[in-house]
Amino acid sequence: MFHYIPSGSDTNMRIERGKPVNKVFIAVRPGLTSLNEIKESVTRMLLELGIRVVDDLSKADVIMAIGGDGTLLKAVHESRGKIPVIGVKNGTYGTLMELNHDNLAEGLKRIVKGDYFVMLVPSVETMGERALNEVLLANQEKGKSMKLELYIEGERMNSFIADGIVAATPIGSWAYSLSLNGPILDPRVNAMILAYIAPWPPSSEIPLNPIVVPEGVEVTISSDSDMMVIPDGVYRGLTVREAVIRLTGEGFMLATLSSDARYFYRRVMGRIRRERR
Repeated sequence: MFHYIPSGSDTNMRIERGKPVNKVFIAVRPGLTSLNEIKESVTRMLLELGIRVVDDLSKADVIMAIGGDGTLLKAVHESRGKIPVIGVKNGTYGTLMELNHDNLAEGLKRIVKGDYFVMLVPSVETMGERALNEVLLANQEKGKSMKLELYIEGERMNSFIADGIVAATPIGSWAYSLSLNGPILDPRVNAMILAYIAPWPPSSEIPLNPIVVPEGVEVTISSDSDMMVIPDGVYRGLTVREAVIRLTGEGFMLATLSSDARYFYRRVMGRIRRERR
């Protein structure tokens, strides 16, 4: 049962202590031979620790996603939020990835012993789809803008012309939303960001700044064109004229080595500074 425990300040996160691990599923991006070496290394270390590496994801205690953020997102969706996922960085920034070359060996030992935490992170939910980072609503006719209307809790807030809109989670505030001048949300803040893609200011009734709404608040977006619903960068064929979106606490499970929210900032900023060198 997930509960709230102190996370380094006077606010809390949905988190529980991890359990000792016996079986691990390793997820890698198919076709990338550059990942074979690190996969073999992780497999060898797990076997030395007495852990079984299984081929069936549903039988794993923990999923290890090796690569970049895209690999972790795919693993999270395949787990359906029922199995903790932890990332092993082998890409560029990898802001979602918990382990890297520096802490891999120690991290694996801690996970095996149950010396880790599992966070239940919120997801954006719409039309039966869920996303860890964000849901993108974009015109089905690529390269064309559309007339959008925005309602919050049934109250009409704005009407404008744009190429699309992004609804992002706190974790997703470091991704697509950030490129749209969306704010960075602390992972302890359960709120959803609405950020606009290429909006045309003269068409708007109020300034087109990103909006932040609390968990559970329903946001309705209607369009004069068919909109593609794209969760975490994957289009599955769903097209709508109107979408109801909200942030829900029924999200996904991510494994982490620390329950202190400051650890999240140290990890993310450390990766960014290292890649900029």
